[in-house]
Amino acid sequence: MAGTSFTVKLATGSPKRVREQYPDQPWRWKPEWAAGRIRYSGLTMFLVAFFFALFWNAVSTPILFVLPRELAKGNKAVLIALLFPAVGVGLAAWAVLAFIRWRKFGNSAFELAAVPGVPGLPLRGVLHAPMVAPPPDGFKVALNCIRRVTTGSGKNRHTSESILWQEEKVIAADRHGDRDGLRVPVDFTLPPDQPSTTEPGGTDAATVLWRLDVKAELPGADYVANFEIPVFAGATPEPGPAAGQDFGRSSLLAMPAAAAPPPPDWPRAGIHFETRANGLRLWYFPAARLKGVVAFSLLFFLIWTGALVGMILAHAPIFFAIIWALFDLLIGYGLVTQLFRTTLLEAGRGAIAWRSGLLGRGKGYALRLDEIDSITPAQSMQMGSKLYYALKLTTRNGRKFTVAHDLTPLTLANRLAAELLKPE
Repeated sequence: MAGTSFTVKLATGSPKRVREQYPDQPWRWKPEWAAGRIRYSGLTMFLVAFFFALFWNAVSTPILFVLPRELAKGNKAVLIALLFPAVGVGLAAWAVLAFIRWRKFGNSAFELAAVPGVPGLPLRGVLHAPMVAPPPDGFKVALNCIRRVTTGSGKNRHTSESILWQEEKVIAADRHGDRDGLRVPVDFTLPPDQPSTTEPGGTDAATVLWRLDVKAELPGADYVANFEIPVFAGATPEPGPAAGQDFGRSSLLAMPAAAAPPPPDWPRAGIHFETRANGLRLWYFPAARLKGVVAFSLLFFLIWTGALVGMILAHAPIFFAIIWALFDLLIGYGLVTQLFRTTLLEAGRGAIAWRSGLLGRGKGYALRLDEIDSITPAQSMQMGSKLYYALKLTTRNGRKFTVAHDLTPLTLANRLAAELLKPE
């Protein structure tokens, strides 16, 4: 909010001096964290994509010149090497898209209302998105607690990320923009049971970071930005640049505290919902409803199968081929499940019923509400930066069932669980 003052103390001097000045306040060690204004650079993302694509294609393109000679020798196994130039094409497309986004949106900034975030307390801030008109479907904002693990060193260095916790919201822009474009008020509650940010500059192989991911669907290139947020347990937060923002009214999609929550967007999750004349409520999960997951699973299956064929043509040791084939069967089973599994849930009249299986041929179950102890979400898979949940039902006598699969975000899974247990 323009004109709002804030009192965060900015540390000055070298990084070593700052650490010595604030040894117990690691959020002051990074200038943008201390200032409460975190930037996302579209240019930086483009340069990363460009040089990575350039390096990969420089290494893999010579394969195209070697391929005809090897095929002429009857070496069909060399065809598996085409995977590397194919990946290079994908990386080049990523670089082009990053360039378009940079030219279209430039840089973004996220201003915190309080520095740092503290587990168990609200995390509030304002996204300054460099665009004139708000996206029709709002901004998809996800707050993630991520564990990042680095193994190896040098050329063998590998970094992987797993999401420990995630919450998503769809938020509209403020009615009034500013010189930086649109203002998007963001309001989450940090979970009290998740770890703090790992101190900047640490040497541990496993680190924890909190990241705010923002997306908006627009004609041409979509808007994408992410911001690493300081979250530290036991800290005493101080007012940040967005301390004066009215988070209750400035978001078009925000609801007053006393108002009922908006109805779940079942169609966005690929779920068909209807209420029948007799009061029964039905949720139907059609086959192949998660198009992105199906596409990724199919591509991964084809690549793995292609590698298996290459191993067979190259006369690899039978032991390795068998192990590879077993994993290929598991991947294929997962793909078939994504393609053909359907689920039908029914709730009402003091009971719930469900049937899940390939093309709806699974075994059906029915339970009275007084037989059920709980229905809770459990993480079932991670695809990129998105978590998916299954609904696990536990009866009072200890029996366990899975009544729904692949729900995202967590708020939707919790809402479905509440709907199933809602008394008449």
